[in-house]
Amino acid sequence: MSPNYLRPCRVHIESMNKVISTAVCFVAALSFVLFFFPQPLLGASARIGVVLPLTGKLGHIGRIELNAIEQCLREMKDAGDGFAQGLELVVEDTASGKISITEIFDRLVKENQVAALLGGCSSAVVWELGVLAEQHQVPFLVTTASEDRITEQGWKHVFRLCLPASEHLSSFGEFLSRRLRPKMVGIIREKSSFGRFGAFALSRLFRSRHLKIRIIQTYSPGAECFQYALAKLDRPGLDLVCIVSRPREASLILEQMRAMELAPKMVLGFGNPFSTEAFFAHAWGNAQGVCTITPWVHSVRYSGVQQFTQGFISVYGRLPDYHAAQAYAGLQVLAHALHQAETLAPQDVRNALNAIEMETVYGPVRFASYAKKDRQNRPPSLLVQWIDDRPEVIWPPKLKTANFQRWK
Repeated sequence: MSPNYLRPCRVHIESMNKVISTAVCFVAALSFVLFFFPQPLLGASARIGVVLPLTGKLGHIGRIELNAIEQCLREMKDAGDGFAQGLELVVEDTASGKISITEIFDRLVKENQVAALLGGCSSAVVWELGVLAEQHQVPFLVTTASEDRITEQGWKHVFRLCLPASEHLSSFGEFLSRRLRPKMVGIIREKSSFGRFGAFALSRLFRSRHLKIRIIQTYSPGAECFQYALAKLDRPGLDLVCIVSRPREASLILEQMRAMELAPKMVLGFGNPFSTEAFFAHAWGNAQGVCTITPWVHSVRYSGVQQFTQGFISVYGRLPDYHAAQAYAGLQVLAHALHQAETLAPQDVRNALNAIEMETVYGPVRFASYAKKDRQNRPPSLLVQWIDDRPEVIWPPKLKTANFQRWK
């Protein structure tokens, strides 16, 4: 028989054993939950590193894209999206490539521990970020940079939303072969790197479609009289005239083409400025009937475009361009992937991006591998025409909002 003074000790030991057993059970249960349930379901916040040029020569594009990304997050939260409440943007200014990309990457990944990277305008900057993202296994969704080699490196953590540069003219090429079938083509371009690039890209497309290029005329930037150059293009059978120019000069070229009564079937303005309100403000009546190629325009019939456009106008006082649409869609895709990922570990986020198939304001998104490309989205490029003061989609047929009209 135990002495009475030992009984309190035994009672105390038995109580401690119960407490320890309870604690062990609690830890085991917590471990089970942490193992079998993904972090998003536990309400964990997720940080997204946004890398854009907010200053420098590309600063105007970066600020537009940041506006769109912030709008997307704001609208998801306002809509009551529970997962979106835990999303946080960590923004870094790449300063158009004038700041150390390695330092930016280290701040985002090592200091802020972001789950993924989003953005990228300059292909040179995106290349540096892509190398680091692949080395450190950080998922990186590229929204805008279009240099082909970005998705030709076999990288497993770099995804691209926009088309590669080599595919920008694909819809225009289809339109030429299946609809317009021009016999001869003329090009008028400015004497600049932009003019040379545009003429080269168009010439390569025309040769691939076995089209005869009648003549290429050049002019100096800032010119106001184009009659001599246009006279060289005034030839019977010239069905298509392509203009590689800035909006101001393009307006004058179009005005003088009408005054000279040049009558090609189609006039194409090469470059994204021809799809913007800035071009229409310069050209006004002369813009009517002009066609151009663009990745996106606010009249396209994709899911959520109308709401996105109205929201952008109400906050920022201007129509969104294709840069804004790419950025907005980028956050749509990345937020969905983070939500679907089993955990916020890089491998799980990468797997979720690989499995993405969804509709966005930039069209359907699915990352595929083809030719030399890996994890490349393939939205259609759009051929649009200014009809009744509005850029209407005329190709591809499944997206068209108006029929092609011969230039007058």
